[in-house]
Amino acid sequence: MDTEIQIIRDSLRLFRLYGIRSLSLEDIARFIQIPFKILRRYFQTKDMLLQKCIKYWISQAEIFKYTDDHLLDVLINFSDAFPRLYQKVNCRSCLEIKKYYPRVSCFLYEYFERYALVCQDKVGEGIALGYIQRSITPRLVYDFFMENFEKLFAEKTGRESLEDEECMRQAILVFARGIVTKNGRVYMDREFKKRMVY
Repeated sequence: MDTEIQIIRDSLRLFRLYGIRSLSLEDIARFIQIPFKILRRYFQTKDMLLQKCIKYWISQAEIFKYTDDHLLDVLINFSDAFPRLYQKVNCRSCLEIKKYYPRVSCFLYEYFERYALVCQDKVGEGIALGYIQRSITPRLVYDFFMENFEKLFAEKTGRESLEDEECMRQAILVFARGIVTKNGRVYMDREFKKRMVY
């Protein structure tokens, strides 16, 4: 495996165990048993390492792989994958980034915003193709995505339960049903049915 990817994966594991702020680059090098100068060859600062970790987190999340599909596909995949992202982008890590690493927090927010803008741009296409209601505005869709991403940084009392994740999935589905036409809902129902595991 590529050394840089291995460092990122090991660092993510350490951040989940110990938090971000409590670990220095020296600590990370010691824990993953590589010379500090090797770690510094790939990552000059902890901010740089965090940014790479975020890119890796997001690249592993299914919702960020569908920006070429139409909005309904994006919403269906979002309802499927967002609860998993919610767990993967560890709550404690998000709160630490927001509080102590403003440049990294800004980078993460901009990454999410670019995705929300792509989804916003798909509204016109959806209306033209007849599966999105004509009353829906691009801003509504943008706000929906950004509000959900903000939940990653919300204070939580502890590890989210499967019940909470199902509530999130249902909330996304309710939003999706609220903006699509009857034809769109038929398509959504068919796609969800294909994914059901018995």
